[in-house]
Amino acid sequence: MKHLALSSLLSSLLAAASAQSVAIGELVPFRELAVQAAAAGRVAGLAVARGDLVAAGQLLVRLEDPGAEVQVRAARAVLAAAEAEAEQARLGLEVATRQLAVAERDGKSAGDGLPRAKEMMDAAEAHEQQLEVLVQAGRASRADVQQAHVEVLRYRETWQVLGQQVKNAQEQVAIARLEVGRAEAGLQAARAGVELHRADLQAAELALDALQVRAPFAGHVHRVHAVPGQLVGVREQVLVELVDVSRLRVVFTTSAEHVAQLRQARQLEVRQGERRGVAALEAVDLVAVSDTGLFAGAALLEATDGWLAGVAVELALPAK
Repeated sequence: MKHLALSSLLSSLLAAASAQSVAIGELVPFRELAVQAAAAGRVAGLAVARGDLVAAGQLLVRLEDPGAEVQVRAARAVLAAAEAEAEQARLGLEVATRQLAVAERDGKSAGDGLPRAKEMMDAAEAHEQQLEVLVQAGRASRADVQQAHVEVLRYRETWQVLGQQVKNAQEQVAIARLEVGRAEAGLQAARAGVELHRADLQAAELALDALQVRAPFAGHVHRVHAVPGQLVGVREQVLVELVDVSRLRVVFTTSAEHVAQLRQARQLEVRQGERRGVAALEAVDLVAVSDTGLFAGAALLEATDGWLAGVAVELALPAK
């Protein structure tokens, strides 16, 4: 910030100041920023005006870009389709898993009954052979042998049916396992697609959010340059000048008659209309300003609520 350089102006200000004033100064912010757009667009609206106090992250200027909005809507639609596809893949895996479980259960059931069926068949064949011997000895009839043979055929058929069931179940299990493998691969691919499209949506949303120009820190709006309808580019135009007033420096100028008093003081009373504050002196050794006969110094104002940068203030020695 510049000092009040013209001696005639300073002299008149000092003369017009109250009798207790020892200097005329200006409040200078510690941090200033020319806020620019992070994305190209058209100024759709202003959320602040000169002098407004803003919090970090508060909206300053709203830009619009129909293309960015279309990208977000398209990305959401694609993501929704990918999520639906992933859900179908998940359901397909559930079906394949259930079919595998059924095939394994059927195979186990058939396999568990096969040894018993073989045992029963072997026993029936042995009984038939015994009856053949007894028929030769005249101790059994041919009808008994025929009946035993029917039993053998029945048990053999049962054993063969169970054996075919085991074979069929093994084939079904192998097919079901292939289907489960394909379903798992399909689900993994679908989920990867979801993550990819979710990242696309996040990128589109970030691009859309970049059209909302926000305050990077808390402070007050010094100037607003943005105009509704204005086309702005990326980091091209200054939209808002923002200053951090959490601390303010008071840059002041005084006449020679007050130099000795100021050099002994540690604090100064700051006056801005009816507002009063206390500033700690930073530059104890006041510096002469060229050949104006005036001296320049600086003080630090910590309690800054309600104080505005760039505004003239009077400085006075604090009452003892």
